[in-house]
Amino acid sequence: MSDTTEPTTQPIEEPAADTNTEQPQSEDTQPAQEKRQRRTPNAEAASYRHQLRESQAREEQLSQRLAKAQDTILHQTIQATRLGDFNNITLKHADDLQRFTGKSTADYFTEEGLDTQQLQADLERLCTERPELFSRHTAPDHSQGMGIPSELMQGSWSDAFRRR
Repeated sequence: MSDTTEPTTQPIEEPAADTNTEQPQSEDTQPAQEKRQRRTPNAEAASYRHQLRESQAREEQLSQRLAKAQDTILHQTIQATRLGDFNNITLKHADDLQRFTGKSTADYFTEEGLDTQQLQADLERLCTERPELFSRHTAPDHSQGMGIPSELMQGSWSDAFRRR
């Protein structure tokens, strides 16, 4: 005797002829209902996963754009910041601030925007610790390069090339 059992097959019932006694549905709702009936739970889950991936990609793209904008704002502010008694000291390379303080761009931003007080304090501390990273700009001497006033000049350009 063997313990094998044969699978039993049941006859498949054929769908009955259209005996729909309900009122006909409008054309707008009929395709939507058919679509909902055809969607399997796996297809619906796949749709949600796809939407999730799209929203995560958009979020990543926006966070990268925000980080780039913050970095640009920080560098421009560093370049515009003047230190010293005569406002004549500037940081030569804006990247040096982050390199020597160990802070990131996000450390200088709050919910309100750029924290200029923290930035100023870090720049001043770095200026005292590493003055070689900063350049000193002297005020121009406006009396130089003015030349001789025209009333003191005698002659013309051709006179300059004549032999005397």
